[in-house]
Amino acid sequence: ITYYTHAAMHRNDIGFPTTSVGNLEKPWARGTSISGHVNNGTLQHFGTFDNPGNPPTIREMRILRHLRESIAKSLASVSPPGKQGSTVRLVTQHLLDLNNENIPRAPVDDVANVLSETGGVTLSSEQCDALKVAFSRYNDDRIILVEFVDFLRGPLSQYQTNLVIKAFIACSPDENDFVSEEGIAGAFNTSNAANTSGSGGLSGKELLNHFLDSLMAYTTSSNGFELNDFIEYYRDVNCEMNDPELFISTLIAMWGIDPAD
Repeated sequence: ITYYTHAAMHRNDIGFPTTSVGNLEKPWARGTSISGHVNNGTLQHFGTFDNPGNPPTIREMRILRHLRESIAKSLASVSPPGKQGSTVRLVTQHLLDLNNENIPRAPVDDVANVLSETGGVTLSSEQCDALKVAFSRYNDDRIILVEFVDFLRGPLSQYQTNLVIKAFIACSPDENDFVSEEGIAGAFNTSNAANTSGSGGLSGKELLNHFLDSLMAYTTSSNGFELNDFIEYYRDVNCEMNDPELFISTLIAMWGIDPAD
């Protein structure tokens, strides 16, 4: 699986993300920037494109927010126990593989098929219509896949991001801000997580191996793992957990983080 790194994400009141996206390991992705905001209840600008048509209504945005929650629950039920994030990674890759244009797009029916076949999600006609309003541009009713993927995966809160940063620092980054597998294993052992049972009944060793294997899907460097790799991995875990408090407690337990530090 090839994947992409993420620099920053913030949630607005409606739940749409504002993001800055880095390298997706695809030619069209280099330097891509995605940003959006909600103003007075209507989507004035979404993505890097001015939308010449009518922006999504508040009702349509609520439909999309409910859809994202439904997808997250469905993906979580597909992922093996203790391996949250693995199915949304697979869905992301299948979506991005639908098209290799400079701005990858796909018909909403193709997007719906990926969600159905990979995640067990069935979209209603109302949800499909809302997707086309939010994620299509310039009389092209195809979905802009990078925007939809960012929306689907959702953001980490600032507090969650701070905990991920603490986990990364615990792994002893070098002078170039990379951490090694040895550094990750050392932090894992120091936290005593290796001697406890992880989520989903995984042993500490299994949890560490799963983390290292999963992290490989996000890195684009041979020098080790960067902070963005950790953030991207935990974005997908958070998406499938769909429970901020559970996410926080799991992160603290795995890395022995003192949230007050």
